[in-house]
Amino acid sequence: MVPNHAVLLRTWEEEGYVRVPKAVPFFYVLRYAAWRQMESQPLVGSRYHHQSIWDIRSMPEIYSAFAVILNTPALWAELCKPESADALGLLSVNINGSSVTLQEEEQIVVLEAKLSELIILDQRRFRIIGQHEPHWLLLGYIPAQENNPGLVKKREQEYLAGQATPVFLTELGQQLLGLHRW
Repeated sequence: MVPNHAVLLRTWEEEGYVRVPKAVPFFYVLRYAAWRQMESQPLVGSRYHHQSIWDIRSMPEIYSAFAVILNTPALWAELCKPESADALGLLSVNINGSSVTLQEEEQIVVLEAKLSELIILDQRRFRIIGQHEPHWLLLGYIPAQENNPGLVKKREQEYLAGQATPVFLTELGQQLLGLHRW
């Protein structure tokens, strides 16, 4: 459940990160974790477009938290590094919880998260200096650039590249990819 907007924004401004407990139903997180255990390759290319990842990206709680923080309802899911946003989401996908070590100037901060908890970091303030990658699914969203048809086409091609059969996208998922306008 996403905290109310005022609390979310105040925490974001004061702490530089926010928490969204139980951002995703356990079923989706466990399905993603099971798939990742079978995969030995890093999340790049078509593996970054697996059904379990798009199901999580399209969760209303995750989308809503990013929409509040980024101050726009028109978002795209981050597909590649050149699109890097100021806010980075870390979804805990480890049954026993996860931890991440951050650095803000000279201060070190360790954050713990329970299974299915989302932490959204302000990447302008914090740098990740330690994490156990299989314990987290990294999620990013950027403001949509619907008036850039070349970028929309590039995103669609990247999504389709290497997929034997495209994953099912909800209406929100299609908007997050850029296939449907906001």
